[in-house]
Amino acid sequence: LPHWNWPNRVGKNVPVFVYTNGDAAELFLNGASLGLRRKGEVPERAPNLAAGAAATASSGEPAAATDGHRGSEWRHDGAAADAWWRLDLGAPRTVAQFSLDLPTKDNNYAYVIETSEDGTAWTRLVDHPTHRIPRWSGPTRIIHEVPPTPARYVRIATSTVCAGTRSPTSRAN
Repeated sequence: LPHWNWPNRVGKNVPVFVYTNGDAAELFLNGASLGLRRKGEVPERAPNLAAGAAATASSGEPAAATDGHRGSEWRHDGAAADAWWRLDLGAPRTVAQFSLDLPTKDNNYAYVIETSEDGTAWTRLVDHPTHRIPRWSGPTRIIHEVPPTPARYVRIATSTVCAGTRSPTSRAN
């Protein structure tokens, strides 16, 4: 799960959650293995380029998202629309993945993730709209895989939050 043929997911990565009583599970796409996971083995995570990096934001405490603690987060103060969080990696790095932890399911938030090498010219790598599928459940951790991109700065900006949803939070991973 989740279901793989939602019309608004065509051509996009779909997070896959597997529940099994077996010792391992292997995911195949069009006959090719995408990997094997064994119970009890934690998969290797990508390096956290955000840990300790300088962060700024439209409001709130931006550095909380970069302190390396899983319980820390940046929370926008006030209205959630038009909130932004910006990270300075200190030097050009290659980014290929963004991992976001959200307070509720990811489809409640519309946001973009952009990168820049100089802090002025921005390239949009992720454009995540709100949508009502699934209506009652969905992931709160979302991982966006992107083509390897040189960047010194990363910016996340929200534009819409569904009614009744908590303000977005960010924890950089």
